[in-house]
Amino acid sequence: MEKQTLQFNETLVDGITYAIMNFFQLVGCLILYLLTIWIPYVNIGTTIAMSYLPVKMAKEEAISPTHIFNAGYRKHMSHYFVLLGIMLISLIPSLCFFVVPAIVLYWAWSLSFYFLLEKGKSPIEALKASYDATDGSKWCIFGIYVVIGIAYFIAYFIVNKLMCMFIPYWIFITLNIVIVLFIMTISYGLAASMWKQLKDNVE
Repeated sequence: MEKQTLQFNETLVDGITYAIMNFFQLVGCLILYLLTIWIPYVNIGTTIAMSYLPVKMAKEEAISPTHIFNAGYRKHMSHYFVLLGIMLISLIPSLCFFVVPAIVLYWAWSLSFYFLLEKGKSPIEALKASYDATDGSKWCIFGIYVVIGIAYFIAYFIVNKLMCMFIPYWIFITLNIVIVLFIMTISYGLAASMWKQLKDNVE
C-alpha cells in the first residue's frame, strides 16, 4: 500500500468543517470536563475521553458531551500514563538541543494517543506507529498550526481594535471567548483530519 502524506489544503478544509459540525458538542465536552476535572478518578476517564475525540470525529460518529463519563475510558489508564510519561521524559532532554528536536518529536508523536486508544497498541508501539505514520508530513503539520496561530492573532488583533473603538466590554470578552473556543474546536478538527489521512500508513 502506498504511503500517504498529509495534504495541506485538505487538512485545513477538513479541520474547519469538523469544527463547525461539532462546535457545540465539543464546547459541551469542554465545559463538562472543566466542571468535573477536580473529581478524583473520574477526571482520568474524562481526560482520556477528551484525547479520543478526534478519532470519533474522523469516523464521523455522533458526539455526546456526556460520553466523556463513559467508564470504559478508564481501562486505558495505565497505558495512557505510561505513554504520557515516556513522551515527557523524552521531550525534556531533546529541549537541550536548541528546542528544534523537541518540536519535531512532538509533531512526530502527535498521533500516539490515537494509536494507543483506537488500535490497541502498547505505548512503545504507539510512539513508533505515530512516528512512522507522520514520516514525510511533519513540516506540513507544523505549517498548518503556524497558519492557525497566525489566524488567531489576526482575529485577536481585530477584536482589540474594535475594543479601541469603544465597543462594550462584555462584547469584547464574548468575542474573545468565541475565538478561543473556535480555535480549540479547529485544533480537534485538524487532529481528526490528520488521523483520517495518516492512520493507515501503519498496520
